[in-house]
Amino acid sequence: MKNLGSRIAALRIERNLSLSKLADESGIAKSLLHRIEHQEAANPELETLQKIARALKTTVGDLLGNEVVKSARQLPETKPLWLQKLTEQLRALGKEPDTDFLEAMYVLQNRKGQKSFKDEDWMFLYQSFERTFPR
Repeated sequence: MKNLGSRIAALRIERNLSLSKLADESGIAKSLLHRIEHQEAANPELETLQKIARALKTTVGDLLGNEVVKSARQLPETKPLWLQKLTEQLRALGKEPDTDFLEAMYVLQNRKGQKSFKDEDWMFLYQSFERTFPR
């Protein structure tokens, strides 16, 4: 199940849950959660996925990658380095970053497991959002 672990980790971070807290809330061993989040070939049982989904207040379908509408997405308190850099670059250009665009980019990064974007790629994506969704 490609990207399952990165989706779980992204949801966990979005909900400001530590791995230990998710383990407590789901009733699943922290070591198992760690393996699921970090091993690309992880293939947990359906019951395990159901416990994780309940603790994350989502569905198994979402964990497995089915596209569903999300009512709330938020950036973590500690922004990843790429997002900090993008925010600084935009402010240097005299722009106040649009939170909706940043949240969408954060979700894209964490849901699709893209770890190799360059700073200029993030700026291009942000500017594409600006052109596509003028405010």
